[in-house]
Amino acid sequence: MLTAETVTTAMALCTNDVCNGNMQAWRTHLGGVMRLLAGFLDSQGTLRIADPYIQCVVKWFTTMDVIAGLSGLKTGDILGLENGLLQRILDQDSVHVDDMCGYSLKLAPLLAKLSHLVRRQSQSELGLRDRMEESQSLENEIYSLVDCRISNVGGHIDLQSTHLAFVYSALLHLHRRVQMLPSHHDVVKSDIKNIIHAIEQISPFSSANILILWPMFSAGCETNDIKEREFIYRRMGDMQNLGMGNFTRAREILSNYWASNSSLSWDSYYATLGLELVLF
Repeated sequence: MLTAETVTTAMALCTNDVCNGNMQAWRTHLGGVMRLLAGFLDSQGTLRIADPYIQCVVKWFTTMDVIAGLSGLKTGDILGLENGLLQRILDQDSVHVDDMCGYSLKLAPLLAKLSHLVRRQSQSELGLRDRMEESQSLENEIYSLVDCRISNVGGHIDLQSTHLAFVYSALLHLHRRVQMLPSHHDVVKSDIKNIIHAIEQISPFSSANILILWPMFSAGCETNDIKEREFIYRRMGDMQNLGMGNFTRAREILSNYWASNSSLSWDSYYATLGLELVLF
């Protein structure tokens, strides 16, 4: 049945699959959610665009879909669908940091574009000129979102920091995976420091931490600085102890990556081991 409740149930199953590491079931459920959600949105009138429940479901799916793409997995790519209602929902109050995603909704399509660019780069589909032009254009768009503010109505102050963590993680991903800057490059080191600085502004016991697994994990995998690694590992441990999200599995995999001393990027390294992870 094309109801918001049906889509929500399927999304709950997806989230449970991620935490359990059951990626085969995750793919099945994610594909089902995409078909259900696309059909559901097509069946809705424009009057329901402001329905908070519908907006919640759309943002929940979009966040998981985008983060999965950034984690190196093929996804439903719902942002690529020609669905005007979907885009209108994502455009709602996009000038502010969204309290469900942890970042401005203006960043969502840029994150999707980033994952596509990384995939094309890894498959040698980008020439040097195209790579530099497209990556520079995307870099400018991402930088333009640094100053997004939290809403004056019910805004949680930690959301300013979660948004910055996502922005600088997107830049880190772009610099390392598309522009192919080495880990010791000053720009890369600056990205990591900016991510960690943003995370430091969030209380270790704030529920906002559950939103930033991807930024936290990305910084942890890219840094060779012992103090930065210790901070990331400790903060992920705080969230693990609180029973929040996918931190237990992510923290274990992060520790294994450090121990390997691999020269491969973390997503490529896990792919060689047949491991998959959605940082959601």
